[in-house]
Amino acid sequence: MLVLLVATAVGCAAGNAKEVSPGAESDVRLFATELERIHPNPYHATSREEYARRVDELAARAGSLDRDHLVVELMRLLALLGERDGHSGIYTLHNHPRPLHLYPLRAYWFSDGLAVVDGDEPGAKLVAIEGVPIDEAVARVRPLITRDNEWSFRERVPYYLVCAEVLRGLGIAQSERVTFTLQSASGRRDVELASIAASSYAARFPYYWQPPAAPPGVRDPLWVRYRGTEQAVTTLQHGRFVYVAYTHTGDAGEVAERIKRLARKPAFRRLIVDVRQNGGGDNTRYYPLLDAIASKVVNRRSRPVLLTGRTTFSAAGNFAADVEQSTRARLIGEPPGGSPSQWGDFAPFVLPNVGLEVLVATQYIERGRDGDTRAALEPNLRVELSSADWLAGRDPVLQAALR
Repeated sequence: MLVLLVATAVGCAAGNAKEVSPGAESDVRLFATELERIHPNPYHATSREEYARRVDELAARAGSLDRDHLVVELMRLLALLGERDGHSGIYTLHNHPRPLHLYPLRAYWFSDGLAVVDGDEPGAKLVAIEGVPIDEAVARVRPLITRDNEWSFRERVPYYLVCAEVLRGLGIAQSERVTFTLQSASGRRDVELASIAASSYAARFPYYWQPPAAPPGVRDPLWVRYRGTEQAVTTLQHGRFVYVAYTHTGDAGEVAERIKRLARKPAFRRLIVDVRQNGGGDNTRYYPLLDAIASKVVNRRSRPVLLTGRTTFSAAGNFAADVEQSTRARLIGEPPGGSPSQWGDFAPFVLPNVGLEVLVATQYIERGRDGDTRAALEPNLRVELSSADWLAGRDPVLQAALR
């Protein structure tokens, strides 16, 4: 069973949740000023007039809000930026001047719902938080999460659903200890947890932003085995398939040359490039790989394949858009979490009284089709991971590419 944690001086959220934040109104005004100074177009989804009205409204009542409610309302204000703006954010796992706190439970949004991916009951569905059904909890959290599209939202939502300040600020939780209800084959049970600092959560769940490694006793699928490796090339089925794990958007010259060498071998049938773990990098350095995907030697027998997912973000989202636009490759998997064109990079500023660091996009980056305003690329073949796939260590996305 999951360990029942006892709140300690280290693990408890700092301060009294009911205390108002001195200087809160000035933080709201600073927020609006810095957002307009940094972001090239903060009104692409919400009009300037509407944004100003929302800022004025929050500033007028900020002095009466405790920190938890103020945190939530500032998140809500920033999320008005809308789609294709996932580089901006007030992130629960960021290193804020006044840390946020999370309950030590990691969930992942599978095709069949949110399920726990740690502890001794892997795959148990998360069905309620403090008695609030999980669908309702997700709906209440949704307006707080900056995103490029629905898939980057799905990647991020588990870390807002377990954030103590967010749960209290939304009125889902009232106290430090929170009950999570899990449903598994053995029945339904409640797990009561105390929160820990965000830094402790990140240390406990390394690669928390990635799809989870297989449960204990189950062999990790191929793509998870390359976690932490920026790029790697291997062959499958005696050289019939060349598989590339491109997990960071960096210099791809050496990988591109190796692909071409392997593609010239008689056994070669198809190139598979996997960017499901690629959260970004430098979008000026992937062109050698793009050229290799488009090359005659790679395309001589069948179309190459690009595997994408919700973690395919930022420069990797740009890469996927360029692959779609300039090569014959088929996209398989989930839609990338990063939009083809997006408000990218970011600059931080600090709200000193509430103790938050806010990240704001600094430029608009266009890739793929001219004037492309799609929030997400739709793969040629959408394949999603179920909790049953994960429990068994299966990779249905790679299996589809091999077929």
